[in-house]
Amino acid sequence: MGRYSERAESATRLLRTTFMQLNSASTLPDSVRHQLLQSVTEVTGTQPGFSPQDPQTFDDPETELLNVILDSGRFGSVCNNVQAMLSCTEEAREMLSGDTHRVLSDLRDTLNDLPAQLQPDSLAAPEEALDPLITSLLALSGLSQESMIRGFGWRFLEMGRRLERTLQTTLLLRALLVPVLDDDAEEQLLEAALMCGEVLVTYRRRYRSQPELRNALVLLLLDRSNPRSLQVSAGPADSASVRVAGWRLNVSAERRAPHIAGGPYPAAACPVPSNWPSWMIRDSARHWIHCSASCLSA
Repeated sequence: MGRYSERAESATRLLRTTFMQLNSASTLPDSVRHQLLQSVTEVTGTQPGFSPQDPQTFDDPETELLNVILDSGRFGSVCNNVQAMLSCTEEAREMLSGDTHRVLSDLRDTLNDLPAQLQPDSLAAPEEALDPLITSLLALSGLSQESMIRGFGWRFLEMGRRLERTLQTTLLLRALLVPVLDDDAEEQLLEAALMCGEVLVTYRRRYRSQPELRNALVLLLLDRSNPRSLQVSAGPADSASVRVAGWRLNVSAERRAPHIAGGPYPAAACPVPSNWPSWMIRDSARHWIHCSASCLSA
């Protein structure tokens, strides 16, 4: 349940950001447009999707984007993940509160209304049709924290959410930030990544500047004050003592990957030197994200 919920939320956020960028007042460069659309396929796992081998999908992306949202029979689509999550909730009805059941009912209604709201002739602002879905998923996440007894069921739910958020964040950063583009294109993709991570406003308030690679990586990867950072998401899964079925599992720092064992890093003590040039930071991030994505996907 936790993994499906997090997967659906991540995909919906990315699709909403993609629609907002594509429909913005300024025209996106082809490199940014292609990379943003390819990230939808890579993060959701809805291959073949947007692929350089099929350039026609980039010229008219609306059909493929709607398919990634609405095709319940397509693995990785938003509807597929939400329906899989709802099926899991049916198996654990007795563990969920009355308020949680009401949120799940609203989620079903929102899912049923999506096809009518996302008709091709009514797509002036398709990102607005995705807002109620994200709101319902966030409400469900909040209720799981506030209303569920901290038993085995909640622990499995939380482990799944943390694991899936770590994987989704890594896939997103690999899709958007690893490719080498010019400075203007990189800035636009950094803004998209920050928007997907719900920290664009935080970035602007904290740094008072346009997105820069080093600061964006600190906020998305290492900042412990950001609950969606990779450092926080990976923390409970690999450092907490988890009691499951009477067994206690302790993961020591020596057994963790070196980049995790050395942390956690506060923002003020970021291991990325401030005098590194942009290409060196990008190359280091590319290697780290590739390694992390490979380990998490294994």
